[in-house]
Amino acid sequence: MNIGRIVSIMSALLITLTGFTEAKNIAICQIVEHTALNQIREGITKELAEMDIEWTYENAQGNPTLAAQIAQKVSGEKFDLIIALATPMAQAVASSNGISPILFGAVSDPVSAKLVSSMDKPSKTITGVTDAVPTSEVFSLLHALLPNAKTIGVIYNSGESNSAAQVEKMKEYAQKHKIHMIEVSISKSSEVLSASKRLVGEVDAILLPTDNTVISALEAITIPAIQHKIPVIGSDVETVKRGALAAVGVDWVAQGHQLGQMATKVLNGTPVDHIPVEDPERLYMHINLDTAQKIGLELNPDLINKADHIYETR
Repeated sequence: MNIGRIVSIMSALLITLTGFTEAKNIAICQIVEHTALNQIREGITKELAEMDIEWTYENAQGNPTLAAQIAQKVSGEKFDLIIALATPMAQAVASSNGISPILFGAVSDPVSAKLVSSMDKPSKTITGVTDAVPTSEVFSLLHALLPNAKTIGVIYNSGESNSAAQVEKMKEYAQKHKIHMIEVSISKSSEVLSASKRLVGEVDAILLPTDNTVISALEAITIPAIQHKIPVIGSDVETVKRGALAAVGVDWVAQGHQLGQMATKVLNGTPVDHIPVEDPERLYMHINLDTAQKIGLELNPDLINKADHIYETR
């Protein structure tokens, strides 16, 4: 068999196995190092691992200036796809991008973030998967845990449009249901501890949006909250492992797989504007019984039975 024939057979086999006529190269850009975003990236890379795909990974370490530099760097190179994790990173890439298609993940409200004008009909260059948790779900969990809660605190980075949009919805819900809400905004993770201290003695519980700046410094909230017996309820289930009382949110690895499947469509030639923005496939509820014991809160057994995951030291 001649060399040309061998090359032809190998090329045909490559296309059969991967769906690609040539190797694909993508960039995965992440705004900061924390568990949820790391797990999304893990899900993406597992989904892509068996295909002929190479990827470059960039992390802005929570620095907006570095995020902009990364965005300019990857946008200036010829990537077949750019995946941006978290709202600030997606915004930076979208504003710098040339011709590469973009997928976003860990974005709660892509319309408010001005990434897309419509969930059903995204732009020609960007679509993705949201981590949106309906405000009603978070408050339903609050009511189930603390039926008599009258005052709640919320800590968020006002510079993250993703977070600001969530807090606005929380405010609307709280006003409608006659719950007093105290907002404390921060601009960097080093301010989270002082924000927590401002809420001590003022609130019945602390609610957290899916805010990258806040979650990266979560223990600055959970440790003083436990000391002062204040329940912390989140929209990111990973916060429960780190000391929050409870949370309702997405499975981050599953979201990564969802994003990886979307990436495969794009790399196989599906136009980005033919792929609607997708919401999480389902939501999960986690509870930390150790935290409940530390703050002296007795939980309804029915609520515990409904939890998808329970943290408890035996």
